[in-house]
Amino acid sequence: MTGENSPRHGSTQEWMADLEARHNDLVTAWSSGGRVEALQLVVRCVKSLSNISAVEFYPAKFLHVVEVVEHFSQLVTTRLEGLEGDLRAET
Repeated sequence: MTGENSPRHGSTQEWMADLEARHNDLVTAWSSGGRVEALQLVVRCVKSLSNISAVEFYPAKFLHVVEVVEHFSQLVTTRLEGLEGDLRAET
């Protein structure tokens, strides 16, 4: 993937499309067992917040990134609850 400061991130629509693609990649990676890859995608999304070149868009950008992080958190929580249930069933 290209960096956050690449020409690819020139407009708000392009940035949103890239974030949505990363979110979809995260879901795909998670569902195929790629936990590390999913985490790396979340980290990239969060790192994109360091680019403040479009100050007027930053609040919306922040909220969209938080949605991705929240979704990842839900995936992790669901997995941990499942593992906890498996451990209880074994005892």
